[in-house]
Amino acid sequence: MIIESSVFNFFMYAFISLFVIINPFSTASIFLTLTEDSKKEEKKEIIKGATVISTIILMFFGVTGLYLFKFFGITIGAFKIAGGIILMKISLDLLKGEHRKLHHSHYEVDDIVIVPLSIPLIAGPGTISTVVVMISDNPGFNHYFLIFLAILLNMLLIYFVLSKSEAVQSFFKERGLRVINKIMGIILTALSVQFFINGIKDILPLMF
Repeated sequence: MIIESSVFNFFMYAFISLFVIINPFSTASIFLTLTEDSKKEEKKEIIKGATVISTIILMFFGVTGLYLFKFFGITIGAFKIAGGIILMKISLDLLKGEHRKLHHSHYEVDDIVIVPLSIPLIAGPGTISTVVVMISDNPGFNHYFLIFLAILLNMLLIYFVLSKSEAVQSFFKERGLRVINKIMGIILTALSVQFFINGIKDILPLMF
């Protein structure tokens, strides 16, 4: 039971960490703005493409992230601090509502799949940082499997929520989405501070 509980707790930590950063409900609202003039079939293709590309990006950095850092001489501690700063910026944007200042006229339909839907809304710097840090802090096949499972489930969830984006916006209304974003922002702020603290702990022994 202890082992099972530990595995479940780690999976929930990985899943919720990614869920908070991706914030499917907020992404759905932005998706509606970006695809306001798109046809139903175009929206389906955009959702499918963005989900596939985001999954590939997160899996790629999950597998190669640590090797890339070694190649460029970047320490895990430094990356944790950088990740903490990025997450703090995202969390402050969530709390202030500035993350939603996007308009569909800024983007062509063909470009929406990659920018801004895949990057930075779904598989942005904050999500990538979280995946790499979790893998660096939790080596071993079992943890890798759970992290990748959390990625896949979040991608399935984002696909579902975006597919039902109109219903999501109608259900939560504008005020409800703002409340969700505030809650996500608070949780993400705490996560960013923890990243920063862990990075400092990793770097201090190297400095003295």
